Amino acid sequence: MDRKELEILVLAALLHDAGKFAQRAGVGKSQEMEGEYCPNDKGHSTHLHVLYSDYFIEKSLPLPKELDNARDRSRLARLASSHHKPLGGDLFEQALSIADRLSAGTDRKSGEEAEGDFRSARLLSIFEQVDLSGPRPLDQLQQGRCHRLVPLAEDPFPVSLEQARQSDYAALFTTFCERLGTLPLDMGVTRYTESLTSLLEEFTWCIPSSTYKSLADISLYDHATTTAAIAQALAVYHDEQAGLPGQGRETARKFLLLGGDLSGIQKYIFGLDKSHGSGVAKLFRARSFFLQMLTRSVVLSLLERLGLSSVARIMDAGGRFILLLPATNAVQKLLPDFELEVQRWFFDQFRGELCLNLCWEVSLTEMDFDLKRFQKFLDDFNDALEERKLHKFDRLLNTGVSPVIDLDYSAYECGDCPICHLRPIDREASAKHRGSFGSTDDLCSDCAEQIGLIGSRLPRSNYLVIKHEEPGGVALYGGLTLHLLEKVSAEKHRAAVEIIAIRRRGEFSYQPIATHLPTISDADISAWRGWGELEERNGVLWCKEEEIGQGEPKTFNLLNRTNLPQARDAASGQCVCQFGPPP
Repeated sequence: MDRKELEILVLAALLHDAGKFAQRAGVGKSQEMEGEYCPNDKGHSTHLHVLYSDYFIEKSLPLPKELDNARDRSRLARLASSHHKPLGGDLFEQALSIADRLSAGTDRKSGEEAEGDFRSARLLSIFEQVDLSGPRPLDQLQQGRCHRLVPLAEDPFPVSLEQARQSDYAALFTTFCERLGTLPLDMGVTRYTESLTSLLEEFTWCIPSSTYKSLADISLYDHATTTAAIAQALAVYHDEQAGLPGQGRETARKFLLLGGDLSGIQKYIFGLDKSHGSGVAKLFRARSFFLQMLTRSVVLSLLERLGLSSVARIMDAGGRFILLLPATNAVQKLLPDFELEVQRWFFDQFRGELCLNLCWEVSLTEMDFDLKRFQKFLDDFNDALEERKLHKFDRLLNTGVSPVIDLDYSAYECGDCPICHLRPIDREASAKHRGSFGSTDDLCSDCAEQIGLIGSRLPRSNYLVIKHEEPGGVALYGGLTLHLLEKVSAEKHRAAVEIIAIRRRGEFSYQPIATHLPTISDADISAWRGWGELEERNGVLWCKEEEIGQGEPKTFNLLNRTNLPQARDAASGQCVCQFGPPP
């Protein structure tokens, strides 16, 4: 399959319902295309939002250099706008049209039309459907708490329907169009698509995808991304089969759910010697983050080999991910070898402490995307993935590899790492990163590098750049390396496998990561000095045995401050200290 055509299809799927956003905001539409794109029902044109999708793509959407030409823009606009009236002989139009219908089948709960017209309806909070006494009546749901039309970072909490209606589409759409100017246009189609996806999340998370004869509880963003995943899989499947969707093929098993689940997370993160104070806090932060990037590197490696976009990743959280893949012969042939490679790498790298369990036993037909049927298949898939966790490293062990790991004990001549107690001390790595953990003790290479390259840099970094093997980064799966940076540029990072923004959406792929770090303030220093906890040595302040300075991160000991003296009123004996812990 032509790579460029697949990229255009994914973009079209992400934008196919952008016209709903534009229509509700009351902006321009391509009136002359009504006969081309809109179905006709009893003499009246329906699904008029596609005219707004076409106008938005043709007139307002900035495109990357590779697609910013009349032919590709026109192709993108047609694919996105023809999903209700596709050409019978066009694989991509058919794939997107069917994907739109299948995506709606997985998320639409039937019911009466939302109160008011499609402009006044608001996205229903998912929490309105959580009730231990049983399903709530439809009229109560429709009057429940809803989301305001605001960017995600501004105010994600639900309010009353009346309050939600005080926000309007026009203001949100105007801000969205302004933010389109931040999309990277000179770093390739992949970077552009990832950036657009995160921008769509920020602005369409609060927009109901459907308000007609269905509960308005699914966002436009969720519908767009699932449609893109299905369209990609469907197009690749039928390209291999050399046939078009439909034509009696609805019962063919065209889709694979592939899942991964990381085992051993708790022990890996918390199985550290907490008595070794220096660097442990940074290592806790580093290890939790490292595991997120580790599973992501496995997903990136697989998708790169399959030539698929990251929209195939429909879930990725807590050490578990789910991909929607085409059930082609090429995919099914690759997966067993890929699983063996993953098991061997984790076995060697982590000595069995961590294991990534893969499962792809559940395949789907088009009909299985019906809401009730899909839930059953999803339950079956999760059960199968849980069962796979009982057979760790099975494919590797079946090749004759011994489960007993043969260590090179001569490497431990300097002792084991004082923090993890698993790997031998590496003096060279310790010396390289000693400034990050401020201790004279030597650590193993893993602990030293994670503290130096992740724990120390994460609070001050803006971007995560994943590249093919390059010095100076944290080693991930598949020869990928992770680099934490404050700035990125097209010149240096165009060839990156992925660039992840961790501070704001709409700029490359976005990953929400807790990067806040409590730091020492003037008030802290004044309080500690008043309590007699500070000592000055050669112009440097010390609190007990910890060197401190304004703006420096607080250690666990400084956060706890359990041993600080309490200032008490002489008469009442009550604690009057402003900064200290309770009496």
